[in-house]
Amino acid sequence: MKTVKFGGSLFDTELIIFDKDGTLIDFKTVWLPILHKKIELILDSINSYLPKERIRNEIYMISGVSGKSMNSYKPDSTNEFLDSGESINSSGSIDTNVSIDPHGPFIYTSRREDIIIIASVLYRFGIPWQKAKTIAHESSEKAESMIDRITLSEISGVTKKTLEDLHDNGITLALATADQSKITHKILKTYGIHDLFDYIICSDMVEKDKPDPEMLTRTIIDLRKDPSKVAFVGDAITDMEMGRRAKIGFVVGVLEYGIAQKADLEEYADVVIDSLRNIYVV
Repeated sequence: MKTVKFGGSLFDTELIIFDKDGTLIDFKTVWLPILHKKIELILDSINSYLPKERIRNEIYMISGVSGKSMNSYKPDSTNEFLDSGESINSSGSIDTNVSIDPHGPFIYTSRREDIIIIASVLYRFGIPWQKAKTIAHESSEKAESMIDRITLSEISGVTKKTLEDLHDNGITLALATADQSKITHKILKTYGIHDLFDYIICSDMVEKDKPDPEMLTRTIIDLRKDPSKVAFVGDAITDMEMGRRAKIGFVVGVLEYGIAQKADLEEYADVVIDSLRNIYVV
């Protein structure tokens, strides 16, 4: 067992479990371009007489993504989504300065939930439910196949060094992510950190989504660790909730690549740090 410093706090640990998106990887850089592409594909799939700009705006807003305060949004508003200075950059993705509600669906929903949310918007505009679900599903699948997630998911030198130092000091490392297995393993291998993890568990390997603790409890059981000696590092409120429900010994919130505010994470976390650079063995 090693003593690890997380910001200003010390914890004796035999396992550190990391979230991926928003923790190891910048959340906005990866997922905003995918959302934008998905919406464009949806609009291309529906009849031309439908109010496409209203549908676009409502999908963004219902997802919790906006250029304006969430509190000022009215569902029937015809204001264009990007009318407050935000733009779509040359690669076709949304400028990463747009506002994302830290309590909204965009950063928390599973693929299944995402399809239901988008289908509900389409149904509201007169598209039959089954057709709406099909459009939402097919657009989601196609968008992810068209966007180069490997390039967008670049692992920083700081992140890689932190993981390498922990691994070299004998800390068992695991990854628990809401992403799919195939793309997760590909990203980790591309950036040379795959073999630093002793255990990797993804959303398609469990039955229940975050904040259910299934991913964490399975990791701990399979690695035969004491939950009270395990630290979990994540960026989202659901990560913090998941850590608490799994009775993890030490729950760490990290701000650098995520969406949540420090105060939101502090409600659940034992400590909130600015960056993974603030994690090291002492």
